[in-house]
This record gives sequence, structure tokens and C-alpha cells, in this order.
Amino acid sequence: DIEAGGRVWNKPRVTKSENPYVRLLIKLYKFLARRTESKFNKVILKRLNMTGKSKPPLSLQRLAKFMDGKDGKIACVVGTVTDDKRLYEVPKLTVCALRFTEAARASITKAGGECLTFDKLALRAPLGKGTVLLRGPVKAREAERYFGKAPGVPGSRTKQRVRSKGRSSRAVGASAAPPLRSAAASLEAAAMGIDIEAGGRVWNKPRLTKSENPYIRLLVKLYKFLARRTDSKFNKVILKRLNMTCKSKPPLSLQKLAKCMEGKDGKIAVVVGAVTGDKRLYEVPKLTVCALRFTETARASIVKAGGECITFDKLALRAPLGKGTVLLRGPVKAREAERYFGKAPGVPGSHTKQRVRSKGRKFEMARGKRKSRGYKAELGGAQTGRSKRGDAFV
Repeated sequence: DIEAGGRVWNKPRVTKSENPYVRLLIKLYKFLARRTESKFNKVILKRLNMTGKSKPPLSLQRLAKFMDGKDGKIACVVGTVTDDKRLYEVPKLTVCALRFTEAARASITKAGGECLTFDKLALRAPLGKGTVLLRGPVKAREAERYFGKAPGVPGSRTKQRVRSKGRSSRAVGASAAPPLRSAAASLEAAAMGIDIEAGGRVWNKPRLTKSENPYIRLLVKLYKFLARRTDSKFNKVILKRLNMTCKSKPPLSLQKLAKCMEGKDGKIAVVVGAVTGDKRLYEVPKLTVCALRFTETARASIVKAGGECITFDKLALRAPLGKGTVLLRGPVKAREAERYFGKAPGVPGSHTKQRVRSKGRKFEMARGKRKSRGYKAELGGAQTGRSKRGDAFV
């Protein structure tokens, strides 16, 4: 009997990368692995054919730690070498990798080291002698935290999938282990299905911007990198707000901005939105403001007062962790549409605006406040009946 797909599966994985440099390296190390008996070349070939998640980046701090006491040897990383701010003194290293970040390359070169490519490595060490083969942490991805034993089972460190952090989404069963079940109960539970709620049980997908503005898209890429590589909450908030809709990025007037920045000299005001001028503000203080957009009058007023208008890419260079900044936001509920949301007009405690065709003698006014205007809402409960127009009301 032949099983589906065959009984033996010895076909090696071939890369799906369209990068011509990676494809040429695979040809080179395929030749070296075939013509030499060195296991080093076979391992390099296998790792070159791996997926992106199996070629994790390695930080400069870990690389320096692994190469401690191995002077004169070449560190080989089939992946990316990244910089690390925690490493103050970079030792002299000779590193071969698929890619180096600009900061990592600069740090290695400044320390008197050398950054090699794999084609140069094939000329220096065709059999892998005098090399140290390193690899980044494969299990360090966020997705790996959800794999393993069920959350709450004794000995399990698996992260729970919840919609968001909060009181209503607390970890259930994580503090106390569940009681042991009998074998019959376990078999019965295994045979049963799982009820899928409408729309799925888990919703962890963050909102992504639909803007076609190339500047916004580049800023999202920049702050996505900063939010991932730093522990600063400032960058995560900026990334979240950049991905919001236009109505969630309301403009902020120069008067409110000046009021919020009183007594905060030397700090940068950050607004993920537009900054507009305000005629009510006669004397504009000296301010350093970072915003997505400035109106002409607002920019002229800030510059005239000796202030500065900067963009978010300049802010990332000045304050990559958000130190010395004040994060501000315009009034989200100030739109005209927000006045119609809430309790029904006329209900006690309601400040909702009424929807009428227009203002005038012939049109409905003060609906729900007097009997002559449709109905009158009583304090004990809304009066039920029929208005003069014939529509039922409760």
C-alpha cells in the first residue's frame, strides 16, 4: 500500500526567495558541498534555503558574547546582524552575514573589525576552518509564545489568546490548575467539536492605515521598527495613532496647543494630526512642535515667535524613545456628527441634537419637550402615544 504523498520524503527544501544574491550563493555552496567533504558547507547550504523566520537576526551584543575568547576566528551568521544599544564597547570582530544594519556595520568597522559576505568567505575558508557558525534565537518571535501546552495546564508557559488586555479579558485558569479528568471524559471531550462564534473567537488583528499618502506609509514603517526594537510606549502610541482614521486624528488649534504647553519649556509638542492657526491667540509663545501637517498661518505664527516646526522623521532622530516630548491630541468629539449621538432628544439628561429638516415656523422644534411638539417626555418614564403627524412614539 502506497500512502498518500509516498512513503519516503527526502526532497530538500529549496528557497522561494527572488533575491538574485541569495540564489547565486546557493549555487556556490551547492557546488562546495558536492565537491568537498566539509559539513560546514552543507549546513550553510541548508540554512540559505530556509524560510525567513528560520533565519532570525542576531544582535551585536550576543555575537560579541559568543565570540569571547575566540580571537582570530570568523563569526558566520546566515541572517542579519543588528546593532544593540546595550553594548557600549564593541570588540574587534570579523563577521560574515547575509545582511548588516547600517548601525551594526558602522560599529564593527569603527572597532577595527571587518564585515564579510559569503562569497568572500568561500575564498578565505572554503572548508570552514577558523570559523564559528552562529544563529539567532529562532523561538524569540511573538508567535512562538502561543505554541505549546494549553494555557493553565501544570507546567505550561503558553501565552493566552485574548482580544485585549483588561478586566473583561483576564486569564482564566492560569492561577489555578484545572482538575484532572477521567480517561472517559477526556475521550468524550476530544470527540466533541468547538463552537465557533460569529466572526471567530480571536480578534488580534491591529488596524492598518488605508491612506495612499507615501509619507504616512513611510512613517508607519519607521515607527513600526522603533516600536518593535525599543521598550518605549511612546513609539507604540505614535504607531497606533498613525494607523487611525482621519476622524480619529482631529486637528489641534494653536491656542489649545499653547495652553497645554504652559510651564513645559524646552519640550517638544507632538501632535499626530494637523496644527491650525487661531485668531484668538494674539501672542504666540516660542514652541517646538512636531505634527503631520501645519496650516500656513500656524507655521508662520510659530516661526515668527522663534519656534520650530518639525516632522516625525526628524523627531525619530531627536527623541527616538520619546524623552522630552509632550504627546497631545485634538478634540475627537468636536465634530458636528457627534452632536446627534447619545440619548434620544427630549429624554431627561439628554443633550443630543435633534434631526430636523431645517429651522423655521413650519418645522419641528423642541421635540419631546412639549406635548404640542410631538410628545412630552415625563420624568417617571417616556409618555407613550401618537403624535399629530401620525407616527407612534414611546
